[in-house]
Amino acid sequence: MANPMPAEEKLAVIEKVYTNLYNAMGLNEDKPVLKLDSKRSRSVAYIKKNRDGSKIIAVEEKAFDVCMSLGDKGEAALAFLMAHELGHFRYEHHWGSDFASSFAIEDIQEEIAEASKKLGELKFYETQADQMGGIYCYLAGYDIGGVGEILLPKIYEAYGLSPENKRYPSLDQRIEITKKNDEDMRILINVYEAGTYALLLGEYAEARRCLQHCLNEGFKSRE
Repeated sequence: MANPMPAEEKLAVIEKVYTNLYNAMGLNEDKPVLKLDSKRSRSVAYIKKNRDGSKIIAVEEKAFDVCMSLGDKGEAALAFLMAHELGHFRYEHHWGSDFASSFAIEDIQEEIAEASKKLGELKFYETQADQMGGIYCYLAGYDIGGVGEILLPKIYEAYGLSPENKRYPSLDQRIEITKKNDEDMRILINVYEAGTYALLLGEYAEARRCLQHCLNEGFKSRE
């Protein structure tokens, strides 16, 4: 998949998307350092903690090219990948060393594989990361509805990943998670927007009811 865009221009696009997402998160924690990775050719995207406690979030160059192949949905696809990782960061899912684990790439750490035998547990983590990532994308202005269904098969194909893996949710299961998350997010966003409008209109009891529902469902923002 040829892409003539120089590495510095790719990094600039990633930085823009990352800044928008992180601002939408409204966190006070140390912001992970951003990196365009051209060496870990099977890592897709990942977030990790260094020995000194510093954090890195990275997008692998091939994954960037796959996202940009979606044309006008390219930045939304990039936001989808990065927001998923930020969802793991938000929930402190330290069971995986990077997003490579999420796509069943073979170099999963032994202790992680041992500690994560239950597929249901992994599916729960992935669902949480997708849900939180979906919230960040919405707040940052990225429409990711339907993007995962298009992007994930392309990622699997580009990286030569097996659609089925006994240690991890399969491609079909990941798409199922994404579709369910799209549906849940549409409902939650409607409730959030209704609460916001009610607040502006001075209907405080209704606003409280709507926004409290969003908080109960994990929809947290700077607002």
